[in-house]
Amino acid sequence: TPRRTYTRERRSSRQSTHTSDTQTSKTTTVQTYRLVNLRASGVYIDQSVALPSGSDEYVRQILGIAFWEDQVPAPNELGMQLLFSELVDEFATESQRLASKCALEADWQICLFNVVKKMTQRLGGVLETNVSEKVWNSHLKPKRLVRQQEPPQANTPNIDPSLAMETDADGSEVTPASPHSLSTMSTEIASMYHITTPKPDMTVGLAHQAFTERHQNLLYDYHACKLILSDPHAAQIGLRFPFMIVELKANVTLTAAQNQAAVGGACILKIQEDLARQAARSPKFRPEQVSPLPTLAELSPALALCFSIVTEGPTHELWVHFKLNDNFHMLNLKSWRTTIGGHAKEFINCLGRIIEWGKGDFKEHVVEMLDQVPSI
Repeated sequence: TPRRTYTRERRSSRQSTHTSDTQTSKTTTVQTYRLVNLRASGVYIDQSVALPSGSDEYVRQILGIAFWEDQVPAPNELGMQLLFSELVDEFATESQRLASKCALEADWQICLFNVVKKMTQRLGGVLETNVSEKVWNSHLKPKRLVRQQEPPQANTPNIDPSLAMETDADGSEVTPASPHSLSTMSTEIASMYHITTPKPDMTVGLAHQAFTERHQNLLYDYHACKLILSDPHAAQIGLRFPFMIVELKANVTLTAAQNQAAVGGACILKIQEDLARQAARSPKFRPEQVSPLPTLAELSPALALCFSIVTEGPTHELWVHFKLNDNFHMLNLKSWRTTIGGHAKEFINCLGRIIEWGKGDFKEHVVEMLDQVPSI
């Protein structure tokens, strides 16, 4: 059954998670992880920053609203189908049922997956959805930011790290630090700032088969060279260029789910940046080779952002991810409690509009970039 499959896959996924990921989750609180680990890698959640003006207008266009206070209307293509109104009713009813019994994550995952699956199936096989929580490629994770060191004071001698000293507890003996201790110190520092490799509860992206044969071969080649990791999973599953992820929780706070989504969103933005960077190498794309390179938002607004849905039981949040001043930001757009009919309706409307955007404008911009990427 689907439930047994999800449970088995979730268990297998957890068992295969890297040891350092497990150690981090056991030794670091969600608050410390957000304020220390994520910030050390330039990942910020709920900061007092606004979407860049161009992106703000573009996101409102995706959602079909003029102002953020507006109610999100039904999507254009999916909204015309009888199925869509049925989806809203079914989702609201199921949300009420699950909330009343304090259902666990697997139940909420099935509930939301059924909605997404019914939407994507009616869009001609362009999109691919994965709910197996397969771990992503660790190369996509944002790297720890290296702060520029201040110049040494005039009266402070420069000390070679290899000459660092170890002192006994009583101070009676001083010896040079061993290579092993320096290595251990380096490992401990790295572990302090470690961020977990994403494995979202649900990932929605473009289907590999939706691309032309030339683009498929191009994606294979660039993935093999680690230049464009268009399939974020450590083992490729045929899902390219994700544009929305879902992190679900039940009977706990939303903080942990938001932390997970923040890293996943940053990984997606890196994929999109890598695509744009390779396209920018082409003389066809930039015949004059103007310097400096334009920003990703200038090259393609559709590739300068992505979305995540974070849930805790019936509480559902919509977030947008973008990059600003070399930092990754995650900004909340909407929040709902899906046991309320009006909330469930607007949430499904948002979901439908983002999925339609992924099939339409997002894919068109990806294809446009791939047309410019040179063969290896």
